[in-house]
Amino acid sequence: MQADFDCYGCITKKMQGLLAQYPIPEERKIARIKDIYIQIGRAEPSQSAPVLMADAIRLIQQEWNEDIDLYAEAKEKYNADLMRRKPMLLQGVQRASDPLYAALQLAMTGNYIDFGAMDEVDDTKLEQLLHDWEHMAIDRKEYQILCAELHAAQRLVYLCDNAGEIVLDSILVQQLRQKYPQLHITVVTRGKPILNDALRCDAIQAGMERDALLLDNGEAIPGTQLERLPQRTRAAIENADLCIAKGQGNFETLHGCGKNIYYLFLCKCSLFTRRFGVRQFYGLFCNEKRM
Repeated sequence: MQADFDCYGCITKKMQGLLAQYPIPEERKIARIKDIYIQIGRAEPSQSAPVLMADAIRLIQQEWNEDIDLYAEAKEKYNADLMRRKPMLLQGVQRASDPLYAALQLAMTGNYIDFGAMDEVDDTKLEQLLHDWEHMAIDRKEYQILCAELHAAQRLVYLCDNAGEIVLDSILVQQLRQKYPQLHITVVTRGKPILNDALRCDAIQAGMERDALLLDNGEAIPGTQLERLPQRTRAAIENADLCIAKGQGNFETLHGCGKNIYYLFLCKCSLFTRRFGVRQFYGLFCNEKRM
């Protein structure tokens, strides 16, 4: 899915905000923003926003001698917050008449914790969403198809998105394991720090290694670019009966690939609200082959 007009402005604004947080001489900040404009101008028209974002952040990181995790504090904060809430939220899922459906609702709610699509995460809004997660709509017809496919499946790949929300993903993966014990589940995180996206260490903190094989995408890309994946991760996706992909970034990099992928995300930016004709923070659960 190629970036649209708003994506370019969003990326440069995000980079300006990141540069402003660090004690870099003004002339260096200006030089880096100019570099980003040049880089974006040279990008292929078909390039997705997550790849453009990753390339822009890579330019900024040249100001340091190491791959600094610019969102380390935010990731730590929201991982800790959701881990604290996890026992209560898990109880809510387990009490539901359909725990798997409830876990999908909860996992979708967590997609709000996104510093890529938004400038900031409003903790008051997050509190509201977590309080009302049982009202999150999941397409019932699509859910019934998913359950039928899961019943017959042997291999599932779950593509994660952000830290914090990965704690809620772990509840969904746990429910998938319990309802479909024949499933071999592989969880894929980002390979290197990018925005507040989840890494392998975040999946381990959430407890996912108890229910799934953990792999990563090998890259600092806030999405899943198939041609850039490590061989083992690419093979897991190619051989999967179906995938569940969390977040806008995974949708932007995978939509059009034709694989059996169920997308699960909140529409947070104007590109998505316009594309799907919905309000901001409306949740979508849809399949690649039926869109």
